[in-house]
Amino acid sequence: MQALREFRRLLDATFETDFAQRAQVSANNVRGGDLDRRFMPRNVIDNRRDTFWASDDKVTTPELVLDLKRETTFNVIRLREYLPLGTAGRRICA
Repeated sequence: MQALREFRRLLDATFETDFAQRAQVSANNVRGGDLDRRFMPRNVIDNRRDTFWASDDKVTTPELVLDLKRETTFNVIRLREYLPLGTAGRRICA
């Protein structure tokens, strides 16, 4: 039981601060243009599983930038694919 408590403590400490929540998020392309809120870069940090950022299909090197505004050291990053899109979503970050 003690080992599980220690593991929980380590997990809590590891994920205590979400640096991305304070980040300015931008992308070199947004599917459908900057007015389509369904695919906005900021969606990647809204803590919702039903929103995501996407680039137009013709963009082969999409870029998403999270500007943390100062030098920051971290050792964990979480990336997820928006699975409802299936294989068509391979270039989509969530």
